Amino acid sequence: FRLSLENGAPFVELDERLVALKNAYGADRIMIGSDYPFTQLHGGYENVIESYAQWPMSKDAFTMEDWSMILGGTASKLYNLM
Repeated sequence: FRLSLENGAPFVELDERLVALKNAYGADRIMIGSDYPFTQLHGGYENVIESYAQWPMSKDAFTMEDWSMILGGTASKLYNLM
């Protein structure tokens, strides 16, 4: 959302960027960060995370396993939390 020109969720213009990142690096090399406290200015974590479900390109490009990595698995692997 910090890279979006939109004033609020769902930040659809970022959809294409996320798909391009996944295609270039793979879901296991992407992780969502909190960017606190700025997340709070956009409705909190839940609102920002729910935005991803509304992105049309991502719906087709990402599997549940991809989302699992992006939303926690990559960080767990990186920080040896598994």
